[in-house]
Amino acid sequence: MKKTLGIVAALLMCAGIAFADEEDRSIHSIGFSVPVMNQTWYDSSNGIETYNKFNGAGFDFMYHHLTVTPGNFSKFINCEIGYAALWLDEVETKANGSTSTYSVSGDAAKAFGGLIQKYSFGIGGAPVNSDRFILALHGTFGVNGWFGTRNYNYTKSGVKYDEEDWAFSLWTTIGFNVDAAVRLGDHVGLFAGTNFYTNLIGFSVRGTETKTTSDSSKHSDGYAVYPGSFNVDFRFGVAFIY
Repeated sequence: MKKTLGIVAALLMCAGIAFADEEDRSIHSIGFSVPVMNQTWYDSSNGIETYNKFNGAGFDFMYHHLTVTPGNFSKFINCEIGYAALWLDEVETKANGSTSTYSVSGDAAKAFGGLIQKYSFGIGGAPVNSDRFILALHGTFGVNGWFGTRNYNYTKSGVKYDEEDWAFSLWTTIGFNVDAAVRLGDHVGLFAGTNFYTNLIGFSVRGTETKTTSDSSKHSDGYAVYPGSFNVDFRFGVAFIY
């Protein structure tokens, strides 16, 4: 995965340099991102509204391309791939005008862990655009995809169960971003950025396969990714400034 990401980042960097306006400043950054996520899966059936509230965290490899014009207009594209874990923390239900909430614990709270991919872009401006330091602010839009699995064993009424769960989520986000780059040499420097965003729309699917010594069963459920929930990404890496 590291080798593939490196090849993609190199190709994107070369393309960005080749097609950038000579007067624009082009900052290519390769590094890491640490997302801290919250997500709510919504379902409505039989007159009951259910909100499954997940917490999550991850670690991604990142390629980030920031462009700043002489008039201080700025834009960026960002690509990430890595690992993220989501775990169910709380369930809220609404029915017949009443609301109930309970915290999730035990096996039900065990994290789903797996691959995450994140793509985002932003437009805004750079209030600081000096030869040595760049600070840019953007409104952002993103598209994210995640797939995770988990498994555990338990015994019920003397029967041993082996449960394998999987979950998939695809969702969009909207938010606010801060990018900063400092030049340390002719073209090399450091990059740092923070992305604050909320979930927009999306969907999730969760499936379960339960096995015993004599039987097995499968089922899956679909959910809507409920708008809202606060998220933040911390990015840092090496910058190549042109």
